Amino acid sequence: MSHYPDNSNNVICPSAAWDTYCEAEERANTPDDEEMIKEVRDSITGKYEVSVSGDSEDWRVSAGFLVYDHPDDGLIVAYHAILDSSHFTQTAEEGVVPADQAPQSLLGLLEYWLEIGLQQDCNWTKRELDDANAAVTRWREDLKAEIDKARRISEKGRDNEEAR
Repeated sequence: MSHYPDNSNNVICPSAAWDTYCEAEERANTPDDEEMIKEVRDSITGKYEVSVSGDSEDWRVSAGFLVYDHPDDGLIVAYHAILDSSHFTQTAEEGVVPADQAPQSLLGLLEYWLEIGLQQDCNWTKRELDDANAAVTRWREDLKAEIDKARRISEKGRDNEEAR
């Protein structure tokens, strides 16, 4: 058995060995896609919710997202949308996308479900429609803001590392 970090008999610079160790620890503490999606699913609060009512059933889609700074993949967004009725709850959509693709692929997520709801034969009150549009607006604004915030933090961290 070798006493060197790369399991060989090669001598490694102590600072390089420390960097390798730190990177391995960071990866070990980084959640995988399923864990990130589960964390999003468990944190959905109804802040981003639209009605998708059909017939006499009240169906709603609630969504959530979290932005992660992944050591290998950079900034990523995990998201989850739940379709909920009085009879069942199921996943409507879920996934993990690079943050730079999130605006194109995720900004319209709630709008898509709202559009389905508007196509149903149900009577929308002004308040229901206003609430749904407000949820769509919150989703879009919060998603952009969280990605921008994570970018600033990530860039600041890189700047600090480069300054060392």
